[in-house]
Amino acid sequence: MSRSFTFYRRFYGQDVGRGPVTSQLELTEDRKWLILRPASVQQYACVLSVKHTTKLVNTILLGADCTLDCPGEMGGPRRLTLAVAEVRWNLTVTVAASDAITLAFSALELHHLVSHLDDGLAFLTGRNSFGGTAE
Repeated sequence: MSRSFTFYRRFYGQDVGRGPVTSQLELTEDRKWLILRPASVQQYACVLSVKHTTKLVNTILLGADCTLDCPGEMGGPRRLTLAVAEVRWNLTVTVAASDAITLAFSALELHHLVSHLDDGLAFLTGRNSFGGTAE
């Protein structure tokens, strides 16, 4: 997939094994997908459809947990799990049984993530952020 910098956002969190990290959310060149790149590492990058992105936003807004199966940017499946863990949220991307990354987000970091996801959804669907219609 070719990269587009029409929509490119960075967001922060904590890799539970390594500490603070910067992650990326990008729009593909064809504007049909978002790429979520945890800790800015390509091997964990997930390709998100409108359906995946909507599910992530709704999960966060409802305070629920979810698991999504999505393609990886480098091919092969990825399992993305978003779960509430005490006072923080954990996002785990699993490539294989022994290869996964888990990021933890504070309330403020999660707010930024959901805002970026919703902004990306606006690009994918042609609407304004948070449910408005593009004019």
